[in-house]
Amino acid sequence: LERDATLTGRWLLWEAGFEEVVRRPLFGAGYDAFWPAGLNWRMFGVLDELGYVLHFHNSFVQVAVELGALGLLAAILQMVGYAGAALRALRRIQVALWPALFGVMALALALVEYELFVKHNLFHILFVAIPVAVLREVEQPDTIGARD
Repeated sequence: LERDATLTGRWLLWEAGFEEVVRRPLFGAGYDAFWPAGLNWRMFGVLDELGYVLHFHNSFVQVAVELGALGLLAAILQMVGYAGAALRALRRIQVALWPALFGVMALALALVEYELFVKHNLFHILFVAIPVAVLREVEQPDTIGARD
């Protein structure tokens, strides 16, 4: 399709991120510590080509670099928890397709951006609030469809 085979340089960032994960596999570089202070010569080369991008354009690589395998495990458990809440809601409530679709969109977006790792943004707030609201609704079957 005559597009950039590196996904506009993302693959170069991801390769450099994977190298950093190998250097600090368990705990990572520290939350918000990699971009201000943890850059190595390989990353400087990538940034020289792409510009100073400030993140890896992939939530999972970002989490793995900054928080290591433990942080990545926590992020994956959060995604699994969201999926479980959305699936429980789909079984009980017919209008619960929106939370499931939001979860699919979150997973797809996490592969090319890092919205799930940004503090205090609307996307992350919704990602946490939706399963809480859905589970509260599912656990109170008497109120489903009731009007005040």
